[in-house]
Amino acid sequence: MSAAMCRRSPPPERAGEGDGFLQETFAGAEAASGRSNGKAGGAFLLAAVICALVAASSPAAAQSVRTTPDRTAIAMGETVTLEVMLEGSFDGTRGPEMPDFTVVGKSSGSSVTIANGVTRQEQRIVLQLAPQRPGNLTIGAVSLLSGSKVVAQSRPVTIKVVAKGSPLPSEPPPSSPAIPGMPAFPGLPQAQAPAASPPTAPADQTVPEAMSGKQAFLLAKAPTRPLYAGEPIYVEYVLFTRSDVPLTSIRLETPPRLAGFVAEQAPANSDEGTRVRIKGQSYESRVLWRGAVMALGPGKAILDPLSVVLSVGDFFSHRRYSLASEPAALTVLPVPAEGRPADWVEGIVGSFALKATLDRASVRVGESAVLTVEVTGSGNLRAVKPPDIQAPDGVRVARVPAQDLDELVVDVGGVSGRRTFQYLLSPEHEGDFEIGRIDLPYFNSVSGHYERARSEILRLAVSTNRGTGPVHEALTPEGGHEPVTAIVAAAEPGPPGPPPWELPTALVLLGMTIPMAFWMGAEAITRKRRSLSLHGDLSVRRKALRRARAALEGLGRKSDAGTFWGHLDTVIRDYLHARFDLPPGLSPDEVRQALREFGAPEPDAAAIGDELDACAFGRFAPSAAQDRDRAATLARVRDRLGTLDRCKAGGGTGAR
Repeated sequence: MSAAMCRRSPPPERAGEGDGFLQETFAGAEAASGRSNGKAGGAFLLAAVICALVAASSPAAAQSVRTTPDRTAIAMGETVTLEVMLEGSFDGTRGPEMPDFTVVGKSSGSSVTIANGVTRQEQRIVLQLAPQRPGNLTIGAVSLLSGSKVVAQSRPVTIKVVAKGSPLPSEPPPSSPAIPGMPAFPGLPQAQAPAASPPTAPADQTVPEAMSGKQAFLLAKAPTRPLYAGEPIYVEYVLFTRSDVPLTSIRLETPPRLAGFVAEQAPANSDEGTRVRIKGQSYESRVLWRGAVMALGPGKAILDPLSVVLSVGDFFSHRRYSLASEPAALTVLPVPAEGRPADWVEGIVGSFALKATLDRASVRVGESAVLTVEVTGSGNLRAVKPPDIQAPDGVRVARVPAQDLDELVVDVGGVSGRRTFQYLLSPEHEGDFEIGRIDLPYFNSVSGHYERARSEILRLAVSTNRGTGPVHEALTPEGGHEPVTAIVAAAEPGPPGPPPWELPTALVLLGMTIPMAFWMGAEAITRKRRSLSLHGDLSVRRKALRRARAALEGLGRKSDAGTFWGHLDTVIRDYLHARFDLPPGLSPDEVRQALREFGAPEPDAAAIGDELDACAFGRFAPSAAQDRDRAATLARVRDRLGTLDRCKAGGGTGAR
C-alpha cells in the first residue's frame, strides 16, 4: 500500500536555529516574519510535519532517518528538493537547522509494507528549499528522539550555491521551454534537470511529450477510442504545473462552452493535486473541470478551450498569468444501421445489464405483487424508457408512479449507475402464471456491435380467498333410509323464577380489552428487541451522517486552530467508524483503501483521505490562509460526507 501525496503551498519561511520553533505555530511564525525576517518558520514547518506524521506511526523493528537532496549544486534563484525518510517508532524529532534556506514548498506521504508477518512503515517529507546566499550551505542533521534520548540521526547535507548565471560544477542541463505566450516565472530555474520523481509518481502516458519541460499547460482529455452519437463520454480539463513552480492560487476565468454537446458537469476540486511524471519531469496535475458530454449528432465536435489565471510567487510577492487549453477535436460516428434490432430505441448507447424480480412468489386473488426492473451499467442511461411488460391473460399490469429510485453518477465511464422501474401485477383468478423475459437492445460503443440485455422468466402462483381445505357434502345413511327425527314434547312452563344475573356490558368489554392490550404490548416489545438485535447496526449507520453534520455545525465556534482541526479529524473518523465500521486509528491511506473496498468511487475515497491529511497539517503546521478558510472547509467536508453516505457497499468488507 503506498500513500497518495497531500500537498499544501504555505508562504515561504526562513529556517531558524535551535529547537524553540517547536513550540510556535505556523501562523505565529508567519506574523513574526514581517518583524524578524521570518526567523524560525521553515524549521518549524519541517519539524511540525514530521511530528504530525510520527503521531500516526506504528512500532517497527528499528529506527532510522535519511536526508537526500536531488542535487548538491545549484545557482541562486533555483531550488533544491530535500527528501526526509523516517522509519521506526519514536516520540519526537529535532532539527534540521537551515538558517541559509527558505522553505517554498512541502509535501508528505507514508507507505506500509507487510512481508512475512512483519510490518514496515515509512514516513516521507519532501521540501523545496531556496538558498539565501551563495557559498557552501549546510542543512543540519535530523534526530529521532525516544524520551530524551537520540535513537537515530541523519548526516548533515552540504549544498554548493553559485551566483546566478555562473556555471555549475557539473554540465548544465538543457533549458526548459516556457509557456507559449507567457513570460518565464521569475525566480524559478529555467535550466534545470528533471527532478527525481518519487516511486509513487506514475508516468502519464496520455500527455503529449511535446508538453514535457513546460512550466505549466492545460489539456482537455477525452477517450481515444471511436465515439458515437448519443454516447456520454467523460471529459476533463487538467492543469499541469511543474513541481518546482510555487503556485499559490488558481482562478477559473472562462469555462468551456461545449457548443454542440449536452453536458453534465461533475464536482471538481482544483486544490487536490496528483504527482505525475512526463518524460522524466515531475509535475502536479489538477482537474479543473470534469463531466460527461454527449454529442448532439455525428461529425466533427470541438471541445472548447478553458482559460484560467495562475498566481505564482511567494508570500511577499507574486504575479498573475493567463493560461488556456487548446481546442480538442473529436470525431463522432453515427450509430451503424447494419444489424440494428427492430426494437432498438435511438439513444440507448453504452453497456447495460437487466434484472427483473418479484417481491413475492405467491399471492391471493385481490392482492398484487410488485415487479421491479433494474437497468445497470454505463452509457446513456437517461435514454432508457420503462420497458413494456407482456403479462399473461388474467393478470393486470399497472406502472407504479415515478419514484426517486434512480442512482446516476458521472465517472470515467461517462454516466454510470442504475435506473429502476416498478409495476403492480394484479391477478384476476387463481392459477400459475409466467412472466416472460424482458429485453433491452442497446448499442455497445466499446465493441461496436448491437447487444441485448435480458431478464430471467418469473413465475407467480395465485390462489383464491377461500380456505384451501377439502369441502365435505352431507350424505344420507347407508341403505338410503332417511334419518329418524326424534320429536320431544315441550315441558309445560312452571312458575317464573328470578331473572338471571348478567355482568354489566362495560365490565365485559374491559375484561376483553385488557388481555388484548397486554398481548399487543408484549408483542411490540418482542419485535422491537428482535429488530434491534438484527438491525441495530443499521440504525447506527443511518444516524451517523446526522450526528456528523450536527458536530460540524458546532465546530464553527472553535477559536483555537489546533482544537478546530483536531475536532474536525475526530468528526470524520467517528462518522467512518459508525457508517463503515472503520477503526479510528487508520492512516489516511488505509482509509482511502478501505473506502475503495466498500465500493466508494475513487474521487470520493481520495477526497476523504485528503481531508484527514489536511487535518494533520492544520493541527501540527497550521497556516493563516488555511485557518481563514474554516467555513469553506466545513462546507466541503459536509458535502463530501453526504456524497460518501450515498455509496453502496460493493462487496468489500473494508478495514477491520
